[in-house]
Amino acid sequence: MLKKKTEKLIYELDPHNRLIAGSGAKSSTGLPRFRYVIDGEFKIGRGNSLVYHVKSPSRSLSRQLNLPYQLKLRGTWSLTQNHDLKLTLDKCQLRGFRNEVVLKGEIIGAESDALLFSVTQKTADETTSTRILRLEGAWQADKNNRLTFKAEKENGKYGTLTLEGAWELNKNHQIVYKYKKSLSKSSGKTEKSLSFNGFWNIAEKNILTYHLDFINRSLFNFRVGCGCADKDSIKYEIGIGLENRKRPLRQYVILYGKWNIKRRVGLIFEISYGKDQIGGIVFGAEARLTPDAKIEFDLKTESGKPLSLFLALSKTILNGAGELYSKALFSEKEKAVYIGAGFTW
Repeated sequence: MLKKKTEKLIYELDPHNRLIAGSGAKSSTGLPRFRYVIDGEFKIGRGNSLVYHVKSPSRSLSRQLNLPYQLKLRGTWSLTQNHDLKLTLDKCQLRGFRNEVVLKGEIIGAESDALLFSVTQKTADETTSTRILRLEGAWQADKNNRLTFKAEKENGKYGTLTLEGAWELNKNHQIVYKYKKSLSKSSGKTEKSLSFNGFWNIAEKNILTYHLDFINRSLFNFRVGCGCADKDSIKYEIGIGLENRKRPLRQYVILYGKWNIKRRVGLIFEISYGKDQIGGIVFGAEARLTPDAKIEFDLKTESGKPLSLFLALSKTILNGAGELYSKALFSEKEKAVYIGAGFTW
């Protein structure tokens, strides 16, 4: 016997990411009077809305539940403590949904303009299928130097997905975020990681930047403390504010590379990003000769602003350029030489 259409419906997701329609009324045992699995698949729609495409329900079930063939939910995205996707629904949503929807799955990738999330669903006949959801937006660092993703909405606003844990660098100078995740109630936590492909730059004092694109839409501007430059490295102290710690986690970001001088560019610190990919941080610099015949550089940004970063190199490290600078600095006219983009010497 079909239920009355006036009976209230409650929609929810079960642990297998299946959409369930249940009765708002409870039986004498305290359980819902009925529950139906509505087969379908999730997709990301315009403005990062969550769309559920219903797979050809039976005619009787469609009539009974007054079920559309597509459910579209709008809201603000965030991450749960277990790194699952949570959509907190805007007002005036489809009746029967609670105020949030949680998709269980795994973050599998970070593009310069997107976060990729894998969702595995069970159907009514117990088969499984996996889909990749692509949230569009931009990556940024928050005031605590944590990695965040700004997921766009149709109204010009955004939701913030915060990666709550710490991050580090791998051997190719890429940012790697590591975290632990419970895949099921019965299993323990599994270590996961997420890598970001980008390149480093130092364009401001006490700011270390990791670019994910060339248009400055997705970048991590990290606030750093004192830095030091050496013959093969640049090192900054950084604090990462974590929710489970009263004080920031202190660690070092160390970039390894090789110094070079190019006549029409300036002083460059060349960094290897793996697979024969070499990137360079360009500096302006004021060069002086030290009493022990080394060249000391007062490093500046490419535009000439001071960085409070100093470097002393022997002239042999700079190949032929070191000899030329030594001759210029030894002359009576030159007490210091400025190196910068577009400058010749």
